[in-house]
Amino acid sequence: MSIKTKQDILDVLAMPQDEFERTVMAEAKKIHQSANRDELVATAMLGFDNICKNQCLYCGMRAGNKNVDRYRLDPDQVIGAADAAFALGFRRIFLIAGEDPRYGFDRILSIVEALHAKRFFISLALGALAKSQYDELKSAGADEYVLKFEMSQRDVFNRLKPQTSFDERMASIGWIKESGLLLGSGSIVDYPGQTADELAEDVLLTRDLGIHWAPVIPYMPAKGTPLALEGGPGKTDRNLKVISLLRIMMPHVRITAQQPGKDVSKGLADPKGNLDALNAGADMLFADMLPDALSRNFSVVDNRITRGLEHISNMADQAGMRLVFNESETIEHLVKVECITTDSDVGSDIRKEIISALDALQPALAMAHCKTHYTERTCMPSDELQSGTVVLVNGEKLIIPAYSAVSDCVAKRILELVFDPQQ
Repeated sequence: MSIKTKQDILDVLAMPQDEFERTVMAEAKKIHQSANRDELVATAMLGFDNICKNQCLYCGMRAGNKNVDRYRLDPDQVIGAADAAFALGFRRIFLIAGEDPRYGFDRILSIVEALHAKRFFISLALGALAKSQYDELKSAGADEYVLKFEMSQRDVFNRLKPQTSFDERMASIGWIKESGLLLGSGSIVDYPGQTADELAEDVLLTRDLGIHWAPVIPYMPAKGTPLALEGGPGKTDRNLKVISLLRIMMPHVRITAQQPGKDVSKGLADPKGNLDALNAGADMLFADMLPDALSRNFSVVDNRITRGLEHISNMADQAGMRLVFNESETIEHLVKVECITTDSDVGSDIRKEIISALDALQPALAMAHCKTHYTERTCMPSDELQSGTVVLVNGEKLIIPAYSAVSDCVAKRILELVFDPQQ
């Protein structure tokens, strides 16, 4: 099944739900099973600061909302919650905060450094930052930064987020990618007034950004926000279509399964909503590490309810998925290729072959969020290498059959490591 154009997306959005479930949704699930070994990624989540300077028209944490009890956890509390998550088995953590100008960026860096030392995969959503700050987070050990573009129409974005602009948001997204951080981004699905045409444009932008994680959810009204006066919650059926579209268009992307069902009072941990999302191609669920009293006040949306590890495990069992806790359990992020030779001239020729093979593989590896690192060295004949050339892939000597091209053998082994790790 090929979905590439805006019209392809519109056709799916207009499709009767039963036809969608039989065709597109089933295909999306098959793709996840094949491309990602049908894994469900468990992530610890901690909203450590609900103070925000902004006045986004849809967000319950907007500065003007007087119905929220504000809190700010200090670094020791954040690290303590992370320790508790680690003890439960989590190795991926998602730290979220409002744009709080008084928290102090140095304190955030100290948290990242501490969690990096504990070998967490660290994902952050702290709002828009200065360009240099993304670089500092990467250097401190952060792996991923989430900054949603929310909607791809400039005029709509500028109305709903009056403290910033669409152009500023897209510039920040570019800086995240330049820093080397993985990018999480996506849109709000079916907010009041959104057309199918606009949603299709959002899906295309999500694809074109080359994201690692799509944290898409349907619009959920928050009390005390202007947008809640304009309409009710987004359609969950439409959101399932977006999940399946993204899985088909981006086989290796992470997609949030923390979705509401028909009864929005059950929040984002509604078992039916979560299970439907998993069957549509989503693959990530969260355990909230905040105490209940604080969690109720991290109110980006109303009824923002998540549950613990038991719920995630139950969802994995019901969906028949393999539960994993560490990003590195799923896909190798770095494949190392080393060429060792006793003959610099021969080594130069082989080098050209290997570099050519790596260049040709880049589009496929980028979709799998994998990078390659090539090194070479010339040595004197020794016990390690009597004569000629040896190629190592992730430290393993590559067997090159007679009359076979080195480039073909290197490419074949890398593809096996990335897409079929059992080999």
